[in-house]
Amino acid sequence: MIIFSLMKKVLVAGGTGLIGTALVEQLIAHSGYSEIDCLVRKAGNWTNEKVKEHVVDFEQLAEQFPETPADCAFCCLGTTLKTAGSKERQYRIDHDYVVDFAQQCFNLGIKRFIVISSLGASVQTRNFYLRTKGDMERDCLAIGFESTIILRPSFLLGNRKEFRLWEKIAGVLIKGLRFLFVGKWNKYRGIHVDRIARRMIVLSLADQLPHSAIIESDKI
Repeated sequence: MIIFSLMKKVLVAGGTGLIGTALVEQLIAHSGYSEIDCLVRKAGNWTNEKVKEHVVDFEQLAEQFPETPADCAFCCLGTTLKTAGSKERQYRIDHDYVVDFAQQCFNLGIKRFIVISSLGASVQTRNFYLRTKGDMERDCLAIGFESTIILRPSFLLGNRKEFRLWEKIAGVLIKGLRFLFVGKWNKYRGIHVDRIARRMIVLSLADQLPHSAIIESDKI
């Protein structure tokens, strides 16, 4: 049985992306949080009094990391190959930035780390993106948090700030064909970012969590 206790402060990286925006919005609305520290590249994303923005360069995160304690850290960092411009740059963001953020959180004394990965992540796959996520999972787990929780969502449903035609088309198809995703295929269903954010908050408030856990999309 999971027993809940209210936390006072959390740290968020990637709070302006699709999942991160949903997460911060729900954290703001939740009475259990008095302060939400968000690491951002530029200020002005959030105006709510609960949110404190820390403008950082993720290339120099160690020198700019906020030295304020938190009960839990959330990481929603990630990009696409198109946005990154190269595989090297995508790996830098999806792996290096995430692991560096995790290490800085650990150095600060944060005990609970919740990170977004991807369905199918594996260090053994030939798929570049999924191998990147697998490497990230492996290296975050090795840091040694009291609890490291990895969420592996499937195709994300929600309203992005940037328009992506292929995602709009895929989203419509996935919603229309939901009846096909049953049994062992259930985890491949599209999942709305609000649902992911809610699960992240539930996990952050749980009094007891395993040392490590990987939660597949259908279990989110």
